[in-house]
Amino acid sequence: WTGLKNFTRSRRTPLYCGQAGTKGFYKSYQNLHFYWILGAGHFVRTTSSMLHIIFQYLYCFY
Repeated sequence: WTGLKNFTRSRRTPLYCGQAGTKGFYKSYQNLHFYWILGAGHFVRTTSSMLHIIFQYLYCFY
């Protein structure tokens, strides 16, 4: 992918959920959006409030 160098150089942005502190991070470049969800294990539960935050973010782009 030609954007790999720029993606790896881009900073990650923290994601918050209420007052509980940082719950994850995301970084993006062009059409790649990557999320780290802290404490999620291998997947994010569908009932997770963090999943709601991710969907809100995604709907802003599409």
